[in-house]
Amino acid sequence: MRVKLITSAILAPMSGINNLKVKIMRLTCFLLACFMATHLLAQLPQGFVRSRVATNLDPTKITLAPDGRIFMTEKYGAVRVVVNGQLLEKPFLEIEVDNYNERGLCGIAIDPNFAENGFIYLFYTVEGENHNRVSRFTAQGNQASASSERILLEIDPMIGTVHNGGGMAFGADGTLYIATGDGGDAAKAQDMNSLLGKVLRINPDGTIPQDNPFYAQTVDQYRSIWALGFRNPFTFDIQPGTNKIFTNDVGASDWEEINEVEKGANYGWPITEGRRTSQAVPNNYKDPIYSYNHQVGCAVIGAAFYNPTVEQFPSRYVGKYFFGDYCEGYLKVLNPTTGQVEETFATGINRPIGILIAPNGDLYQLERAGFGGGSDMDNTQSYNGALWRITTQGSGAPFIAIPPASLLLPQGETAVFTVAAYGNAPLRYQWQKNGIPIEGTNQATLLYPNVQLTDNGAQFRCIISNGEGEMESATAILTVTSNTRPQIDWITPTTTTIYRAGDTIFYEAIARDAEEGNLASENYSWFIDFHHNTHTHPAMNLVSGISKGFFVTDATGETADDVWYRVYLRVRDSEGLVSTSFRDVFPQKVQLQLRTQPSGLNFGSGRLLRSIVRTLLQVSVAYAVL
Repeated sequence: MRVKLITSAILAPMSGINNLKVKIMRLTCFLLACFMATHLLAQLPQGFVRSRVATNLDPTKITLAPDGRIFMTEKYGAVRVVVNGQLLEKPFLEIEVDNYNERGLCGIAIDPNFAENGFIYLFYTVEGENHNRVSRFTAQGNQASASSERILLEIDPMIGTVHNGGGMAFGADGTLYIATGDGGDAAKAQDMNSLLGKVLRINPDGTIPQDNPFYAQTVDQYRSIWALGFRNPFTFDIQPGTNKIFTNDVGASDWEEINEVEKGANYGWPITEGRRTSQAVPNNYKDPIYSYNHQVGCAVIGAAFYNPTVEQFPSRYVGKYFFGDYCEGYLKVLNPTTGQVEETFATGINRPIGILIAPNGDLYQLERAGFGGGSDMDNTQSYNGALWRITTQGSGAPFIAIPPASLLLPQGETAVFTVAAYGNAPLRYQWQKNGIPIEGTNQATLLYPNVQLTDNGAQFRCIISNGEGEMESATAILTVTSNTRPQIDWITPTTTTIYRAGDTIFYEAIARDAEEGNLASENYSWFIDFHHNTHTHPAMNLVSGISKGFFVTDATGETADDVWYRVYLRVRDSEGLVSTSFRDVFPQKVQLQLRTQPSGLNFGSGRLLRSIVRTLLQVSVAYAVL
């Protein structure tokens, strides 16, 4: 029997990128995924449409100010604002956070008296201190200073980089509710001398209400405990009118829970998960109002009651609770009275993470996008998250979800414009250049080849029509330059470079520009993907501002046969033209021949054979590292 093995490894996590690198990345727009998303419209009920409001986000939470502005948190430490449907370019606030794995800027709430006091509340992981914090900042228009921070609550230290929680909302009585995860230590959820795994309740100034259920039984900050027994309550919402609190508690290996949070109640983690059957439960235990197993999804997310000022959606949605699943990409509708899911509202969403109901009845939905997969690197960052608006469009007439984007190209290249639209089929497309129809352009994507300097400043748009009407897209501007793209000359890795588990792989290149000569290192951006068959995982965070570097592969090994690293370099010249190149680094493979003594014995089950192979591989890897 012959068994084919390789010695390779997943790349060890590297340190998080800083805010400057995030900005550089956004200027270079190194991910095409935000453009390719034009082909991936979510599926919605008939009469609903979804339009993209903002992209290139690293999103975690979303909330609404009383004046109608939408506030979003980005995991690396920024707060962004949407005004009248437009994302403001400059962040509202930027703070330093520990941005690794599930840590980062994880929560936001707006003071009910925001118009008078400008208070905004953030839940974030403190850099270098291994715990989360709740702080208050003061807005000045569309900006806030980090120096305005007032620390209200320091959450207990965590043993892991997961299960932070971070949901926050104000109740009708003006108190602030805060959801915390167990920080990787499940026992803390039942520990009354820990703020982990709880729902907390404090006053807006950080003091603790004396009517909290455990005020007399505890001391200091632990008097803020309102309910306990949670694993990772990342999102929740409070229903207007009823003041019901629903929290989504992300489960372990079996169950996802939606809990109606009540004063002093215990929700069982880690003693029990999902609805109780025959197991013993703690005092004041309360079953989830709804739970589902991991055949249905893997992480319950998003939280919003549909109780807007204007009831735009059909009446069947009024008073219902919208939630999603991070892995399966759907939004569902729960009846909070019966605890039954009544409808799958949307599918095909790229990692939904937040939901907001606006006063006019629109539903805003955050999708995190990114790489997926659940590894530390997957969780740490996303660069192509987006904010979408879902509204009604009952006639079935065309509705443009994503308009074509403006382009900068050297002469001679092909311009590619794409539009995405909803509407009753069949949809008809007609592209125009400077208001004149372009013959034969009847698809959602327009390829305009061999652009010339005479095309500089040309305006492109698409008219989409069907039997119910037509809609004209926004105009995209084509900028054509006589400048040329930078050229990339690789030094290492070479086309023949291979690696073994634990190896250091060096990367270096020279970027030359015909107009500028050799480009300075600040124009370089590197990142690395780990390919596994048909899918990828991020192997190295974005690294900008260097012309060479290295990374170290993990020494633990990877048993799959079809894996490799792809090292990307993207460089940008002063005019904004970008070139991208990559080199693949494949693993060194070995073949092992297994013989039995005496010969001819059967290895038995595939599980046993895999165990033998894995053990042999680990030995092989160990020798490779020595």
